[in-house]
Amino acid sequence: MTCIMLLVENFEMSELWVNKGHQLPKEKIPACPHCKAPRRPEFQVVPQILNFLNLDDPTSEEALDFGTIVIYTCSKSCSNVDAVYLEEFAWVQPIMGENDE
Repeated sequence: MTCIMLLVENFEMSELWVNKGHQLPKEKIPACPHCKAPRRPEFQVVPQILNFLNLDDPTSEEALDFGTIVIYTCSKSCSNVDAVYLEEFAWVQPIMGENDE
């Protein structure tokens, strides 16, 4: 079994960061643009998904690589009658670099 996503079931849980650098501070998470409620982490995409994307050359400089992608959604699960889908907020934490702890 391979894990490619982490679902945040308990809304009090926090993100699972891959390193100490490039973490998104809570105060930088934008509020929902529709109802102004705070957003919360709903799920994360982990880099193991890259194994399933069949990339042409995973060693090239243009290759997709990341530590984690956190998707933040409206804490009130608001909806907009004019739109089927609402835009959410994603934060990409890169993998550990040379200067990161």
